[in-house]
Amino acid sequence: MLDILEKAFDVTLVYVDPDKLHETNFDVSAADYDIAVVYQLDFLAPIFLAKGLPTVVIPMFDGSEHMPEGHWQMANQARFVAFSRHLHVKIQRAGGTSLLVKYFPKVSPNPVRRMNSLNGFFWERRPDSPINTQMIARVIGSQLDKLHIHQAPDIPWTTETALPAQFGNTEITTSQWFENVSELDDIMSQSNVYFAPRLSEGIGMGFLEAMASGMMVIAHDASTHNEYIANWQSGILYTLGIDGSPHVSPELAYELGMNGRQSVAEGRAAWLAQIPEMIDWIETTPAPDIAEVNASMLANEIPKAYLAGFGSYLQFLRRSTPLIHKMSPALDEKRSLAQRPATFPDDDEAGLVPRLSKTVMGFGTSETRPYLVSGWSHDEAGFVWMDGTVGVIRFANSAELSTSTCMTVTCHAPQSIVGQKLAVVLNGSLCGSIDVGDATQSTTFPLPDEGLRKFNEIRLFAGQALTGGADPRALSVAITSIIFE
Repeated sequence: MLDILEKAFDVTLVYVDPDKLHETNFDVSAADYDIAVVYQLDFLAPIFLAKGLPTVVIPMFDGSEHMPEGHWQMANQARFVAFSRHLHVKIQRAGGTSLLVKYFPKVSPNPVRRMNSLNGFFWERRPDSPINTQMIARVIGSQLDKLHIHQAPDIPWTTETALPAQFGNTEITTSQWFENVSELDDIMSQSNVYFAPRLSEGIGMGFLEAMASGMMVIAHDASTHNEYIANWQSGILYTLGIDGSPHVSPELAYELGMNGRQSVAEGRAAWLAQIPEMIDWIETTPAPDIAEVNASMLANEIPKAYLAGFGSYLQFLRRSTPLIHKMSPALDEKRSLAQRPATFPDDDEAGLVPRLSKTVMGFGTSETRPYLVSGWSHDEAGFVWMDGTVGVIRFANSAELSTSTCMTVTCHAPQSIVGQKLAVVLNGSLCGSIDVGDATQSTTFPLPDEGLRKFNEIRLFAGQALTGGADPRALSVAITSIIFE
């Protein structure tokens, strides 16, 4: 990431030790720098915003997955770059603005060869967590012919690994920290099964590099593992606490490993193509509009609350509601607008309802996002999923729409939902309903006799939503476009 930024900007790097936040100097201003980029330590973003600096936040899922809504709202005037879809959705639900990106490493030029045995590799990063040798024994047990355990934990740990009896006759080898990375590469090249060492990842360089080499990855079903691995297609996902030992043959390990390597190769091209968009997203970050917030106070209070532990930080956020409103003045407008009925006052709402100046509302772009009030997931390539069974859209009329007599909705449903229906309601009047299949389809409805009003609300009601599994969303219907004619 630093290399990418240095190709586009004159970068000053400030390393922040989370354990020594009280020693960090936040004495910078908009006169010193054009943009502040906060990498991982997203709780520091309000300090730079209060100083008037356009601020970009790059959070990591493993560090911020449990952060409450107030954490994101405190930095709502920043722009976010999310490497996790889960975080991307969470930020948007809190009213933030986020760009979803997906990193992929280079594929290994020397992929893992086809083997006649199952040879596992496990870096024991957190012996204190549920991802340990006992877990491996439960998941795959004595199916392994060999298992190499790399004993280089992230934390001080002296207890020797106790190997469960479930390994049976599995040949066990161990190593500690290597002086040369080629030693690690040599051991991994003799393995065809890689056990992801953590419950979740920010990005997950270890398991991604294993996928890039053609190893079959077995990982816990959580972000970002499940954002890269298609279960039983490009790897295996498991859930802690659920019994069961899937049968894995060397042939299957090779097939899933090669599928995973191919997905990394394809993803690498997409990642490289997205870098210019990410640079533009960062470069065009607007300056914050914050008044009457003491940046020095934030630089003192936020690190103090964070260092005191998660509970203390939560208490700080709970008692900082007035501060959050100052940091994010548009928050009340967004919430009040989301709760308003379809009939709007003519005058005092003019500044709150975005004007639609085109006859085509194309979804999946930041241009359409201001019209989406509630019930929507993040932008995807050419469409947006309704997250739940109700999606609300609001817009102000314009000259371009004044003669419209009909509305065309283009959409599709998840493959797993059979018999999906979508009702389309404009300003409280039912326009009609659609039988939605998994293929993209377009349906045209006549507008009510009165046509479009000065302010308009479209409510879309789906019959059912797909829930459960790794995806935290409740997917019902994907909307590609709404066209007025």
